[in-house]
Amino acid sequence: MGLGVTAAQPDSTWEPMQSTSGPVPTCTVEMTTSTSWHDVYMLEGVPSYGWYHGCGPTAVGMVVGYWDAHGFDDLVTGDASVQNEYVNDMIASSGHIADYAYPIDNYWTGLLPDKSTLGGAHESDCVADFMHTSWSSDGNMWGWSWSDMVDDGFSDYVKLKNPSYSVSTTRLVGSSVTWERYVHEINSGHPVVFLVDSDGDGYTDHFVTGIGYAMQGNMKFYACYDTWNPNDSWYVFDKMGKGNYFGIYDATCFEITQMEAYCAAKTYADGPTEVHWTETAADQCSLSIALDNNGFKSAVVEIFDTTSGSSVKAFHQTVIMRSFGAYQFGWAFTDPFVLEPYHTYEVEIGSLDGPVGSYLVAYPTLA
Repeated sequence: MGLGVTAAQPDSTWEPMQSTSGPVPTCTVEMTTSTSWHDVYMLEGVPSYGWYHGCGPTAVGMVVGYWDAHGFDDLVTGDASVQNEYVNDMIASSGHIADYAYPIDNYWTGLLPDKSTLGGAHESDCVADFMHTSWSSDGNMWGWSWSDMVDDGFSDYVKLKNPSYSVSTTRLVGSSVTWERYVHEINSGHPVVFLVDSDGDGYTDHFVTGIGYAMQGNMKFYACYDTWNPNDSWYVFDKMGKGNYFGIYDATCFEITQMEAYCAAKTYADGPTEVHWTETAADQCSLSIALDNNGFKSAVVEIFDTTSGSSVKAFHQTVIMRSFGAYQFGWAFTDPFVLEPYHTYEVEIGSLDGPVGSYLVAYPTLA
């Protein structure tokens, strides 16, 4: 157990469980290796990160880094293949460390209140924030996380960086954590995060990132980056239980896709301060506008129904952009507006501060 603390035992309802591990392993486990493996497959391109203010956000951070290198390169600044300052900020930002990691609590100090309990915390901006890692209000000591927050850590962070991405996550528990499903995810190019019992004492304690699989006769093995060892580690694919080192309690699967846009427009400092287009709805659907400000702070979105030949204002919203740190950059969505079948609409978006390289785009969703 990390820090000598015992987490809750699982029961028949498969409740979410905690990680309790620290930055160093609490026991030495000899990794499984064999020259007689067959059906070996390793997922390429998953970065290996070391434990950084929690195994949970570090394991999820590796998944973010993987997707950043596979067509979604605005999730992490610069090169996410190595653990640099930008990767660490993605995992646990300076705000997270100041508000939740300190004072560092452990078995000897007991749970100490942080800003999740006391108030005054920063707006969530990293994986650890969205996972509620180290939040005393959730019963988490330093570096601890709950397994039902893995999907939030990933999806909320991705949406913060680019809300145009469509994010899908699935938490598997109990009999749903099958070899067939794991192999399918890896073959599909999807790294998986497991909550495991690293020391085989029957209690959850650690998150790892699953990146491959192999067989030895009828024995099944999974490869992972365990946040402690920079190289891949191999363990028997088995459920958690006494004596099962790195036995699996639950798994979270991830996928990102790009939504098809109705309209995308890029404006520049010497270009127009407005974009507009006409949209005719074949079926009832909702329209949301995503704006990437890259310099401007607010915009006005208006939609006019022009079906009858006249122009009737049907929607008006001022959108305030979010600013991150020293960079005047952020995304915002309008509230969804329902387009009625066979109606024609004129959509107008205007920056209140000048374009300054603004990027404006609209996405449809079914009503």
